[in-house]
Amino acid sequence: MKKARIKRLNNGKNKNFCRRHSETKARWTVNNNFFCNKCYEKWLKKHIKKEQKRLRTRDRWRENERTCTERILKLRKKATPAELCFKKKMNQVCPVKFKFQRAFIKHGYYAIVDFWVSSRNICIEVDGGYHENPEQQAKDKYRDNWLIEKRGQIIRRITNKQAVDMSLGGVLELCTK
Repeated sequence: MKKARIKRLNNGKNKNFCRRHSETKARWTVNNNFFCNKCYEKWLKKHIKKEQKRLRTRDRWRENERTCTERILKLRKKATPAELCFKKKMNQVCPVKFKFQRAFIKHGYYAIVDFWVSSRNICIEVDGGYHENPEQQAKDKYRDNWLIEKRGQIIRRITNKQAVDMSLGGVLELCTK
């Protein structure tokens, strides 16, 4: 946000008038706009509200990012056996060719995915039993739509059983399609 240049005008030498009240002499100039006392007070209240809102938004963004990072670390530590098994297979199949991350945060909406192959824009989700819950399915659908439409990601969902039973060729195929 551009910083406002505010200056109090000397009444004796001032030949400018308020931009709203053309008959009233200006007492303040803000970025080359002239204001009388009444208009300046209105402008100042509006400007202060905008600045406070901008600061609250910035602070909320930082707090969300901090919370999300902590959540990612907690999810990594409490990974399910199926996720750990799938991670081993991913490391065997894609050691160098496909660099993958366990989770990521991007722009405004925080999407935490189980595996993300950045070179192919593929998100792989290993779903447990709680993903059969209708409420969770609605949340998953919303997040998947956001990832597809806004981020251009390809979403792959597999169950815990599929993750454990999948062969190395299946893992490679999942990463390359």
